[in-house]
Amino acid sequence: MNPPQSWLVVDIKHHPMAFLFMLVKPRLFLNNQPVPVRWGRNVIPVVPGQHHLAMHVPYMGRIGHAGGPLRMMPGDTVELEYRAPLTMFNAGALGPAPQQWPGSTAMIVFYAVQAGMAVLILLGVLGFMIYLMIAK
Repeated sequence: MNPPQSWLVVDIKHHPMAFLFMLVKPRLFLNNQPVPVRWGRNVIPVVPGQHHLAMHVPYMGRIGHAGGPLRMMPGDTVELEYRAPLTMFNAGALGPAPQQWPGSTAMIVFYAVQAGMAVLILLGVLGFMIYLMIAK
């Protein structure tokens, strides 16, 4: 007789700004064994019991590591969401949906600094042009 079946559903997402992640496949490990997954919704049959789940994105090394214990009861369907980080320095987010984008604060600061630098350069160029017009 076959043991009762359980199902793990993992929705694996990356932010649209991290479009280069489309070039690689995310990695999921259940009890240190690789499980083939793709970006999007993945339905994985799992034997009931205690397991360990780990995920990452193999992009310039292993980034966005997330994981932990997973308890599956017979006939259970456990739905999780994994969100890859926006920076290489953050862990991924794994848990019940919806998850936050890891690294979003760092990206906001990064883009704010870039915008500030662009404004300063623009003001410098405009100031120099005004100086040249007045100096004539």
